[in-house]
Amino acid sequence: MTRQDNKTFLFLLAWLASLSLRLGQAGAFNQTEKAALAVQGLVETYSANPLTAEDQELWRRRREMALDAISSAGPLARAPLREALQRPEVGPAPAYTLATLLLLSEGPGAGTFLLGALGRQPPRQALSEAFYFGHTLAVFAPADFPPFGERLLDLPATARFALPAEGISFPFIPGVAYLYAVSEGRGLGALAAQAGGIEKLPLGRAEAAVRVAVHLNLVQITPRLIEKLRKLPGGSPRLRVVVWALGQLGDLAAVEPLTKVAAGSKRPDIREEAAFALTEMRSRLCEPGLLELLRDREPNVRGAAIAGLAYLRTPKALETLREALGGPERDPKVREDYLRAAGVAGDRSWSDALRLAEKNWPGLAAQIRETLLALQKTDSRPAGLAPSLWPGLPLENLSPDRLTDRLQGVVDAGGVGFPSLKRTTLYSATGQHVEMLEALRAVTAKELKRANLDSWLDVLETLGLLRKRLRADPWPLFNPGT
Repeated sequence: MTRQDNKTFLFLLAWLASLSLRLGQAGAFNQTEKAALAVQGLVETYSANPLTAEDQELWRRRREMALDAISSAGPLARAPLREALQRPEVGPAPAYTLATLLLLSEGPGAGTFLLGALGRQPPRQALSEAFYFGHTLAVFAPADFPPFGERLLDLPATARFALPAEGISFPFIPGVAYLYAVSEGRGLGALAAQAGGIEKLPLGRAEAAVRVAVHLNLVQITPRLIEKLRKLPGGSPRLRVVVWALGQLGDLAAVEPLTKVAAGSKRPDIREEAAFALTEMRSRLCEPGLLELLRDREPNVRGAAIAGLAYLRTPKALETLREALGGPERDPKVREDYLRAAGVAGDRSWSDALRLAEKNWPGLAAQIRETLLALQKTDSRPAGLAPSLWPGLPLENLSPDRLTDRLQGVVDAGGVGFPSLKRTTLYSATGQHVEMLEALRAVTAKELKRANLDSWLDVLETLGLLRKRLRADPWPLFNPGT
């Protein structure tokens, strides 16, 4: 170790010995004083600067020692914790840790005090500690979580919540979404209200609220977003996230306003985003809007429309893409987009169109020949939408009533067993099962464990897919009674 490392290590050793002595001496005093010493010891751990592996191990040991002492003090630690949280010299990291301990000790009654005490502590300077506090607040005092959730929404999009003890690392949007999922009804209701009122919020928080709401499949925000799409000025910086969100949520009521934005916006980035949104819809209703965008003056917009038509695969979309090969398109990138579309939607009957493209677009001869070879093995494809999101058969042939019983058992078990029901749910579920999946989303988010996180992600994915399926057909795909 360097001289500085050695000095730091010796200091940590001295501190550990001092803390042990002080805690031992505290036996002569009352338990409250002992708890106060443990609180002070925890605060002091955050002022240390462990540089080497030995220093870091010692830091962990002394921190665990202080945490154990505070936990063992129980209610007697409440007064020292409250006093420490009101001291101005206590920084964000120890403050959020102390707040978590107080909330575990006092329960929901501490929520209001803690939100006030932490008002001067920026979460961005203690991301992991703030995340732990947010999770504890969402579990034990969900009614107090929404104001803290707003503070998290103000974090930069690059924020990341790393939780090494659980082996979990959350990017910003999934991390905040996880906490809102824990907070259940009140938190989700507050989030939906923010996402539906983005014109009243600062830009960063507005975008984050919408993205978190979409991540959680809060489809109740769709009518408000459609209203915003119709009313927001064309130059509004919030317009793009609204367009993106409606494409992700997939409600076909948004097709008409999205088509108007795609045709009428003066901003190429908005028109391109609208093309992507119409593509996400995967509906024949999107065909006119995508065809119109093929004439857009911006290459990126035309390219997005080409990709959308390739996935749509209506007769008109296929005919348009095939006829464009070797046609008047001048932009090299857009020509490549047409070739990619041919590879996705074409078949061996497209050979003549591709040979014309090879003649008229000589700069892409090699790519055209590769596409020709690939499509020679492809049988003629009937027009129609891209392959279903639910291939194969359900794992179990459950009627909707039987599925209700099985899902209730999974909810009661905290999410255990859901992966085996995922495909069956997509086939047999009706609208009433969406509420059960909503409850399961909160249940699986309660504990910070890798297994719970995987189950939560599984529920989120299934909930989104199920809603898309039910919009297309509200009846079960499989019903033994029919």
